[in-house]
Amino acid sequence: MKLLLLVAFVSVSSCSLLMTVIAPTYAKAILLGMLGPLATGLGTIITMEQALGKDPTSMTGRMIRGFSLKMLFYPIYVWIAIIGLEVNPVAFALSFTGYFVSLQISEAFYLKTLTTQAITRSVNH
Repeated sequence: MKLLLLVAFVSVSSCSLLMTVIAPTYAKAILLGMLGPLATGLGTIITMEQALGKDPTSMTGRMIRGFSLKMLFYPIYVWIAIIGLEVNPVAFALSFTGYFVSLQISEAFYLKTLTTQAITRSVNH
């Protein structure tokens, strides 16, 4: 839960700074570049916590399903943003890439932490 709030706070705060101070001309593209990766990142964190809380052995299956959903979601999301909403493609791509990479790194470290905790608990019991 703490990570959810931290990730959301950092993403929204940095996006707000980018939109208002650094590149207000591209605010829509920056916001949309942040929203997709943030939504999927928060969904992944929730899924990981639920899987490890209920049945740690289901983690791999859930992560594969989540990855498959992301493979379907991202191209559609990018197409809607660039073609449908006509945002600046360069600003969108920069924002999307920055948030995507940083959130993926956060998810990876969190997954490592959760699995280490689960292994430690199972060894101690």
